[in-house]
Amino acid sequence: RARWLRLPREQRKPLELELWQALRADMQTNQLVYYRPVNADAPRLHASTARLCAISGGNKSGKTGEMLIEAAILMTGVIPDSLRGIYPESKLIHGPARVRLEVTTINAWDVNLKHKLQWFHWNGRMNEHRLAGDPRLGHWGWIPQRFLIRGDWDQSWNAKTKVLTLQHPETNEPWSTMQVMTHEQETKEHNQGAFHLVVEDEIPPEDRHRANLIRAMEYDGRVLTGGTPPDDRSAAIGAAWFFDELMAPGLEGSNPD
Repeated sequence: RARWLRLPREQRKPLELELWQALRADMQTNQLVYYRPVNADAPRLHASTARLCAISGGNKSGKTGEMLIEAAILMTGVIPDSLRGIYPESKLIHGPARVRLEVTTINAWDVNLKHKLQWFHWNGRMNEHRLAGDPRLGHWGWIPQRFLIRGDWDQSWNAKTKVLTLQHPETNEPWSTMQVMTHEQETKEHNQGAFHLVVEDEIPPEDRHRANLIRAMEYDGRVLTGGTPPDDRSAAIGAAWFFDELMAPGLEGSNPD
């Protein structure tokens, strides 16, 4: 540090710029490492080893992002620096992870959730200098570029099967997968496959949730269900199971395991 401070400012300035550019590039391509909890409650989700978790909150409360963080950690084995000592390593697979992401519609995936995973997509506001990447204002996509096939999202994402395939960063062999399904698909389509983690973004119909539970049983996997309390009466009736089966037992402190 003393040698650094003795350097004339005109010599320090280009080095500082080079370091800033390197850090900015690393943060973009490895955003998962730099993850910051969205609020004080978020670390509780990441510290939990419960097989069933209900994440309830209003729109834009961050529940979707936190569930996708769980999926990204499982699929890559990368634990963010902010969760060191908090995230139980027992939750890691140490092998290819199988994840199912349940969304409301394929449009919701295309317009919203997909961007939260793409390393090149900035999810947030520009700063006062009209630049993306300010960690105070948002985040880049959570899947590190090095886990994509040839570093390319388009080669990892199969639009026909709706499956994202990651590669092992050292061997470059196919590795973890994420299957994207929607509430609009028939229940029989959900009754296929086995998964280490199922993420249900927004409260699905109860029969879809039941199918997802069964699909997670083979791997003794986990199911995360996120939901915003519905405003209208008809939607509230359809979501009643979420409160009866997940929210109420959780608030009472029970542990089905």
